[in-house]
Amino acid sequence: MTSAYRLSGYRALVLHIGVYKTGSSHLQALFLANRAALAARSIHFPPYRDPGMAQRRGGNHSMAVLRMGTNGLWPGLSETLDLASPHATLLLSAEDFARPDRLAHVLDRLPVEAPGLDSRFIAYLRRYDHLLESAYAQAVKHREHGPLEPDAQGVRFHQDLPRIRDRLGHRALILRPYTARHWPGGQIGQDFTTALGWTGLWAQMTEGREARQNVGLSRVHTHLLSRLTAVADKQALLAYFSDHPPPGAETQTSRFFLSPATRRQLNRDCLKQDAAMFRDLGIDDPVDFLDLESFPDADSWTPFRPDTPALDRYLQQFFDRHQAPTAAARPAAEGTDVENVKLLAAKSPGAWQKIFNKFKLGRKKT
Repeated sequence: MTSAYRLSGYRALVLHIGVYKTGSSHLQALFLANRAALAARSIHFPPYRDPGMAQRRGGNHSMAVLRMGTNGLWPGLSETLDLASPHATLLLSAEDFARPDRLAHVLDRLPVEAPGLDSRFIAYLRRYDHLLESAYAQAVKHREHGPLEPDAQGVRFHQDLPRIRDRLGHRALILRPYTARHWPGGQIGQDFTTALGWTGLWAQMTEGREARQNVGLSRVHTHLLSRLTAVADKQALLAYFSDHPPPGAETQTSRFFLSPATRRQLNRDCLKQDAAMFRDLGIDDPVDFLDLESFPDADSWTPFRPDTPALDRYLQQFFDRHQAPTAAARPAAEGTDVENVKLLAAKSPGAWQKIFNKFKLGRKKT
C-alpha cells in the first residue's frame, strides 16, 4: 500500500502540536466529540483502530506519533489511526509532534511522502510562570517527588518551531497565545477554528464545550501529592480528593508559586533568552502575545505555607482507608515544593525547563 493511497483524497493536513500544557486535552476532546461537524466540513479527525486504545487515549494521537517508525510517516501513523477518509483535510492532534525527534521526522518525510500537500502546523505558546506552575503540578501528579534540584540544563521545548517555517514556508506555522483575552469569545476552540480560517465551524461544534479534561489542582492538592513517592498512591489520593476535600483546598488563596516580583523577573529573564527565537517566529511583541505583565493577584498574593499538622492528619486518614499502600508519605517539610521552585527560578532563569522536560518525557495519564 503506497503513501499516495494512504492519503487518498487529502489536499490539506493540519497538525495541532500542542505545545504541552496549553489546553491540548480540551481541544482533542472537542475534536473527538464533534467529528460529525468536522466531517460536514470535509475534515477527518481519525480515531484509533484499536478500541481499547481509543477508549484510553480519546482524541490524543500521541501514541500514534510515538509509534511512528523510521521507514515512513504515513505507514507508521496508519498502523495506529484510521486514516481512510473521503474528506479533503486530515486533522491530527498530539503534543508529541512537538518533540524535537518527532518533529524532525515529520519535516523530513512530509515533502517526500506527500509532495504538494498543503500542510499547516498550529501551536499555542504559554507564558513562563504559568507554564512553570502547571508543569510542576502535573509532574508531581504523575511522577515527581522530593526536592527539585536546579542543576540540570533543560531542553527548550519550543526551540525547533522556526524549523517548520524554514522547511515548509511561512504559511506552514500558525502560532497562537495561550491567553484567553486574545481568543474570540474567550474560547480556545473558537480561536483554533478562526486561526485556521474555518469560518462558521465553531457554531457547529456544540458538543463538549464546557468539559474539563484535566482536573485543576490547588496548592494544597499539589503539596499533598508531592509527599507521596509511588504513582499508585498518587492515583489513589487523586481519587480520594473527590469525596474527601483536604483542609484549606477551597480557601487557600496563594495561586502561584512565586511572588509577583519574582514571577515578573522570571518572565523577563526567560524572554531575554528567547528574544531571537521570537524574532525568527515573527512575533513582534511577545510581552503582549504571552501576556507577561499581567498580575491581577499582585495585591492579594501570599506565599503558600501548608498547615502541616492538619495535612499530616489528612494523609494519615487517607492511608488508613487506602488498601495496601505501596509507600509511606515522605517526612513533611514546610513549603518544600514552594521553596524548591523559588530556588529553581532564582539560581537559573532557564532551569525551570527541567521540570517541564521531566514531565513531557515518560509522563503517565491518570
